[in-house]
Amino acid sequence: MAEVAEITEMMPVGRTMAVSDELHRLAQMVEDACPCKTQVSFSYTHDLHVAVDVRTFEEVHMVEAILPRLAGGAFCDITRTATPHHAFLKRVCATVRR
Repeated sequence: MAEVAEITEMMPVGRTMAVSDELHRLAQMVEDACPCKTQVSFSYTHDLHVAVDVRTFEEVHMVEAILPRLAGGAFCDITRTATPHHAFLKRVCATVRR
C-alpha cells in the first residue's frame, strides 16, 4: 500500500485578503460619497467594473457626477445600464482603473 503524503493548506489560516479588502474600501468610498442610498457591486470580465444602483434619475445624475472624482479618477467610462431583475432601480456602471 502506498504511503499517504502529508496534506498541507494551500493558504495559511491568517492570510490577508487584499483583493476583498480593496473592493470593500472602494464600495465604502462610493457609498460614503453618495448622499442617497446605493447598492454597490463589482463584476470582473477582463476589467473590473462597479455597478451603483439607485432609485431615481436625480440620484443617477448625482452618482455620475461623483464617481469620476473618487479615488484619484479610478472610476472611468461611466455608463447607464438596466438593473437585472429590479425594474424600479437605475444602474450607473464604471470601469475601475486601479
